[in-house]
Amino acid sequence: MPALLVVFRSLSQVYLVKKRLMRAGLYLDMVRVPQCAATRGCSFALRCSETELSAVKSSAKACDVEPAAVIPELLEKNAQPQSTEWQDES
Repeated sequence: MPALLVVFRSLSQVYLVKKRLMRAGLYLDMVRVPQCAATRGCSFALRCSETELSAVKSSAKACDVEPAAVIPELLEKNAQPQSTEWQDES
């Protein structure tokens, strides 16, 4: 099962939630979000497993922060996500 990336709207929100999780004994990696999946603003997320997702969501709620997105992390090193940008074919 691939890891999940919980994307937040700002870097300060990521730090706030990560700090709260660390106090609870859960240490998660903060990672850059792939450009194809970045939301407006922040391009950082917390990497977690499906079992850790509920702890991340409850910590975010306790910090009065709502994740911008939860996306699966690409596992393949050479995977090239398809662009969602418009490309003129003429």
